[in-house]
Amino acid sequence: MLVYEHLSVDTISTAGAITAVYDLVNGPQYQNARYAPGVAARRASSLAGLTPYAEVEDTLTVDITGSSAAACTAALETLIGLLDQGAQWRDGLNVEAVQIRMRIQFGTAGLLSAIITGPAPGASPASYQAEPDVPTDPRRWIIRDVELRFVRRGRLLATQATASAASQESPTVGTITLGVTLPVVSPLALAYSSVAGTLNPSFLLTAPRANALVSAAALTGTATGYTSVNDAANSPYPSQTNVLRYTPTGTAVAASGAITGAVPTIGRQFAVFAAVRNNSATVTFLIRTRLINQTYGPAGPWQVVDTSSTTPRILPLGIISLSANPGANTLFLEIQALSTSGSPTLDIAYVVTLAVDTPGARMVTLRAASASPFLFYATEANYDRSGGIRAAVSAPGTPGVNLPYDGDIDLAAASDRVLASFVRVNGTAWRPTTQYTLTAYWRRAYLSPQ
Repeated sequence: MLVYEHLSVDTISTAGAITAVYDLVNGPQYQNARYAPGVAARRASSLAGLTPYAEVEDTLTVDITGSSAAACTAALETLIGLLDQGAQWRDGLNVEAVQIRMRIQFGTAGLLSAIITGPAPGASPASYQAEPDVPTDPRRWIIRDVELRFVRRGRLLATQATASAASQESPTVGTITLGVTLPVVSPLALAYSSVAGTLNPSFLLTAPRANALVSAAALTGTATGYTSVNDAANSPYPSQTNVLRYTPTGTAVAASGAITGAVPTIGRQFAVFAAVRNNSATVTFLIRTRLINQTYGPAGPWQVVDTSSTTPRILPLGIISLSANPGANTLFLEIQALSTSGSPTLDIAYVVTLAVDTPGARMVTLRAASASPFLFYATEANYDRSGGIRAAVSAPGTPGVNLPYDGDIDLAAASDRVLASFVRVNGTAWRPTTQYTLTAYWRRAYLSPQ
């Protein structure tokens, strides 16, 4: 049987501060708690922004003491009310969250906690003896073996830890070393500081493995019809002055040369993003990716570069899979001009590639006018009373202001590091040149007390 140094039910403010503690081991009214937490299963579906582990239905047994029978039953009613409050928080009502918090004897993980989301469905939240017992000491009444049945979040979370990457420029991939290996996918918040300019649209790409996310200047892809052209005034890529320019001589598909360093060294499915600029206001281009291993490789879907803008834009080029052939793969671009009238050209400054089949990899699209600084976080990392997953312009742990976004904002840490790239343009420039600091806030997750 597990022996607990600490076991309590707490209420938590939206800022993450504990506002009340009900000690179930050595408290004045609750004692001798017995609890064997269930182990969460992986979810069969990732729909609706749900975390990767299912909720757990648990039973906890505790003795309730008091100076009178009325005091005992009132203390029992308090616990039942906390379970109901957890359900209200889950449903988005304006109440504080409720958690169970624990530390086993001789444990190595410290205090672990999980949000309680209400009583167990289809059953009474508590059962107990009909009458409080009167022990030898008449001043001390007791209700023995009260069973509480409740539902909690599947992961047991340690206290928050932080780490930062060196200052960097977009779209450079930043690496945050966590200093500990996380065998269970853990909730993560990422804070960006000093982010200037327009964010609509911008892309946040994250990966919890080394070499699963890369960015590369496109200028290495010269070939017939493709030249390297100076565009230093518009900051094409950190430490680079040139872009790759395609000048069509006809309407046939033309392949670029290899884009050096544009393919992650792990994974088999890749999402590719490219910074492109259609220099023609009248001619539309089609563009796609191709992964070539030796002499052949699969192509990604065609994407349209329309004439709506002659300034840089970030274009998602879809997902491409490795061929069955083993060995190194190289990324190429294939472009088709729908006309050559007016001498059209298409420029590419850089590409960013994410191995989307890496556990915990995420792609998020931001659709906001501007924001600086801002924080991406999920409910399990911060106590947002809405119970949902959100992006916010905020300091960690505060409700913040909503940002519109698309994608899975349940960011995850799943190894000893986090890679991230913030991919965006800045007006007529290919990217903002202001350096920003990237900070990770995470809570190590366990599936059982440690």
